[in-house]
Amino acid sequence: MHPYQQFCKSLLARGHSIKAIKKHFLKAAEITDKKQLITSQQQATAESSDAITNRSLYLHWEFHPKGIQRDTLRAIYDATLSHCNPFHNGMVIAMSRPKNLRDLLTRTTLSEPEGTRASDYHTSLVHDRQTYNSTPAAVSTEDVR
Repeated sequence: MHPYQQFCKSLLARGHSIKAIKKHFLKAAEITDKKQLITSQQQATAESSDAITNRSLYLHWEFHPKGIQRDTLRAIYDATLSHCNPFHNGMVIAMSRPKNLRDLLTRTTLSEPEGTRASDYHTSLVHDRQTYNSTPAAVSTEDVR
C-alpha cells in the first residue's frame, strides 16, 4: 500500500471526511506542482542566461525617412530596457532599406563575355604555371663541358 493511501486511511479513521481529505490532497499537490514549476523555470533561466552572456540583442528595423530613426530607438532602449537586458553585449539596431519600385523593375546581373571573366584569367594562369613547372629544363651537353 502506498504511503499516501495509508495516510488517507488514518485520517478517515480519525473521523475526517473524504471530501476534506481530497480537498487537502489536491491543494498539497497544486502547491508541490507550483514549487516544481518555479524551480524548473529558475533553472531554465539560469541556463539560458549563461547561454546568452556573450551575445547581443539584434533589433531589425525597416528604414523609413519619416519613421522612427536609429538614435530615437537607441534612446528608448537606453531609457527602458538597458538595465534589465540579459544580453551583456547590449543591443544592435540593424536598419534595412525597404524594397522599392526600382528593385522590382530592374535587375542588375552582369553578364561577361566568354573568355574575359576573372575566373577565366585565373584558370589560364594556373594552367600556365602548372605547365611551366612540369616541363624539365633542357640541358645541352655542350654547356656541361
